[in-house]
Amino acid sequence: MAAVFNTQVSLAWILVHLYSQPELLKIARDELGSCPNLVEYSHLVRLPFVNSCIDESVRLHTMLPGNTVVRRAKADVTYTDGERRQVSIPAGSMVWLYPNAVHLDEAFFPEPKAFCPMRMLNGNLERMSSEFELVTFGHGRQRCIGEKMARAMICVFLGTILPDIDATPPPSLPQEGFFDLIPASQLRLMNPMRRVASVRQ
Repeated sequence: MAAVFNTQVSLAWILVHLYSQPELLKIARDELGSCPNLVEYSHLVRLPFVNSCIDESVRLHTMLPGNTVVRRAKADVTYTDGERRQVSIPAGSMVWLYPNAVHLDEAFFPEPKAFCPMRMLNGNLERMSSEFELVTFGHGRQRCIGEKMARAMICVFLGTILPDIDATPPPSLPQEGFFDLIPASQLRLMNPMRRVASVRQ
């Protein structure tokens, strides 16, 4: 699934959110306009806002099967939970991580259900109290091997589409259920050739 299905889902949500918020769409278009030739992976670092849109979309719309990550404990672990209780996990136990428990927690992300790419910019990620507050692409050896490819594909697609195509956003954002992955609404293109023609002139 790396950089294939998940990339489509992320892209669909990014488009819905950007076309629903003109001020964010303008920022993305301006940034993409400053780097028109995305021919090398190194060019992607020049797109901090677009990359933050990817992180924010994946934070809001986790695309893991069942929205969970499953791991097996390799050693006995004891930790203190949020209510200061000691919890022991024996070696060999299956551990389920539910990313939305963190991604939609107001303690970590104010207004957690809002699409706000700015929360990922200007060192905000580095100021988080734990590297595990954002688990969009996993960590360590289990980190998503398709992350760089997915980012490249999304950035190139957005760099091709956003500057030249306008679209009307859906009247309201889809209401998500537990397993809803792709927006139920559709973007409607508005005079796509108008912008293309103006660019060519």
